[in-house]
Amino acid sequence: MILDQFGNVSHETVIDDDDEAQKQIRKDYLSTKGGNYDEWSGLSYAVHPSSLGRLNASLLRDLYSHSSSIRPAVDSIAREISTLPWRIIKKDYKYHNPKELSDIKYFLNHPNLDNDTFTSVIARYLNDLLVVGKGTIEKVRNAYGDLKELMPRDATLYAPQINEYGFIVNYLEYKRDTTTVARTHKKDDIIFQYFTPNTYTLGAVPIIETIIDEVALLMLAVKSIAWSFTKDEIPPGVLHLGIIGEVALNRAKASFEAAKGIAGKTKMRVIDNVDNVKWVQFTRTHQEMQVAELIPMIERIVFRNFGLSPVESSQTDVSRQVADTSYKSSQSKMVSPVMVMVAGAINLNIVEEFDQEAEFIFNRNSQESFNDQANGLVDLSDRGMITVNEARLKLGFDPVPSGDLRTYRLGNEVAVIDEKTGAIKYREEPATPKAIPSKKDIGFV
Repeated sequence: MILDQFGNVSHETVIDDDDEAQKQIRKDYLSTKGGNYDEWSGLSYAVHPSSLGRLNASLLRDLYSHSSSIRPAVDSIAREISTLPWRIIKKDYKYHNPKELSDIKYFLNHPNLDNDTFTSVIARYLNDLLVVGKGTIEKVRNAYGDLKELMPRDATLYAPQINEYGFIVNYLEYKRDTTTVARTHKKDDIIFQYFTPNTYTLGAVPIIETIIDEVALLMLAVKSIAWSFTKDEIPPGVLHLGIIGEVALNRAKASFEAAKGIAGKTKMRVIDNVDNVKWVQFTRTHQEMQVAELIPMIERIVFRNFGLSPVESSQTDVSRQVADTSYKSSQSKMVSPVMVMVAGAINLNIVEEFDQEAEFIFNRNSQESFNDQANGLVDLSDRGMITVNEARLKLGFDPVPSGDLRTYRLGNEVAVIDEKTGAIKYREEPATPKAIPSKKDIGFV
């Protein structure tokens, strides 16, 4: 169903004044603030709630659940990031006693009393972030204010409470399907994040809404495509009328001519003076052909909006080198930025409560690029630009006690670089022992 900015169905052939569902949609639409946005002239498939005339969360989740293109795109990104190995380190990238970070590691490995894994918590958080455009995790504390649990929550029920100066002071939790506030949470007890934050509104534009609008524009860009789904058209073929008179034949032709398709382009070819009357169809119906053409176009729209390459979405078969380049490009558009976003939220809201000098990082190394990355880090370490521990952490290994010094490789030897002066400390030659002085040398003879 396609609605205009006033809540009316834009296509005349699908308007049904007796349809109670359509009446309710227009009523609900006009009762919201979305109906007041006269400058909005886009297309959409649903009622626009008060959040700037956008798709409601229920519809976004239905589209995610039932679309064979949207769901794989969302799930692949959420699974890839949530299953990445992670590590807690010190911000100085140096070796420290593992006991210093044991409390943070234990807490993240046991995030709540529901026996959820940290992977499960992050996966549900990412699902909301990608589908409805925002994610929420509640930080549960004990009576002393200590952080004890991380509980993923339905992000659609939470919203920031803003004071008169535009600062967030609390987070409000609403009862489902109502505008009644169920609870008010302190700012430090909620991890709340928008997928696409902006300055002109407190909301966000979910990716799925962009996809829906683009698909609607695609379907209406060609008038014949839109009409083929709403009007009965004559499929390509030949009609055998049998043996009929000339008057009857001319009458049939006039009737068919009056029932032409769009802009008079669809015509019916008539063959007379045959034994039987039947329709010989040349190919599939117009509607089937349009659907067959639209499906790959819609899939490309979905995967492009989620930053996935044609190789990841099985849209094309290319050589390994092209596939690897395409994969790296897609990762830089979606997976890497979201990974940095999640790591930043964990550090700011969780890790810093335990230790402000600690840091949460994802260890993400693909098998194809591991050797290239390792060779590059070894070269930087040999040139003294990074320490061995910094290189090890980039590759996903724990730091070692002897890896905190910067070194410079000289042939087959390794020289230590002075941390204060930056000078290279070459190997010192052993001093030559002095000869024992004789009695004559000391004046006894």
